[in-house]
Amino acid sequence: MGKSMNQMIIDINKAREIGVDMVEIRLDYLSSFNPRQDLQTLIQSCTMLTLFTYRPKWEGCEYEGDDSFRIATTVGDITNVARMFQIIVHSQVPFIGLVMTEQGLISWLLFPKYGGYLTFGSLEEGIVSAPGQPTVKDLLDTYNLRDIGPHTKVFGFIRKPVGHSKSLLLFNKEFKSVGFDGVYVPFLVDDLAKFLATYASAEFAGFSCTMPYKEASLECCDEFDPIAKLIGAVNTIVRRPSDGKLIGYNTDYIGAISAIEDGLRGVDGGFL
Repeated sequence: MGKSMNQMIIDINKAREIGVDMVEIRLDYLSSFNPRQDLQTLIQSCTMLTLFTYRPKWEGCEYEGDDSFRIATTVGDITNVARMFQIIVHSQVPFIGLVMTEQGLISWLLFPKYGGYLTFGSLEEGIVSAPGQPTVKDLLDTYNLRDIGPHTKVFGFIRKPVGHSKSLLLFNKEFKSVGFDGVYVPFLVDDLAKFLATYASAEFAGFSCTMPYKEASLECCDEFDPIAKLIGAVNTIVRRPSDGKLIGYNTDYIGAISAIEDGLRGVDGGFL
């Protein structure tokens, strides 16, 4: 999104160093643009696959010409992203299907699973070209994007608002270290029951439930661990492969009791 040709070339080189496969050049951001000369310069400067775009003013961008050739999609509910996945799966041509906003983040992360042509990320945190856009570093290092394929199992944490979670780093790192074909992603959910009913395939294999859905999760499960039922809350949902039923568990109490026990132990391992 450089304002000048020099800045564009600097950003291209930065993207190459990070290790991306393809870059998007936002021509609408150039304050001065000579198509014949500048396009040739950019093409010669970029050895990666390159996508050139003009994005219009009504999208919050800079292009003021005819915008009848571009389509952008947003959703207000994460369940609507499933429609984009269905379109991608049934497309007979290379297809790019990305959904803006935090609710649409999973479309940026799971596109390889459904056969999408590409996704893209920002070079730096906070400098985005579309709402909800992840960084290249997150795509490659946090979500292991290049390891995601048609058979990848999807896990994630359900929360509103999503915020940040160490679980993303923990689970995705462990999946990669043991060679498990899975990815752990954030789900910004407004209606838990609707979400679970929409993403009901065996591919969506498990969820961590955080506030405000721990009690509501109990009502959405087909079966529960007895302790979870006694506590009245679920923080882990597993989809049983044999029949697709949702089984609810509560592991919070284990962590709480362990923390108390550790606090009661002295430095020499004995109890105070």
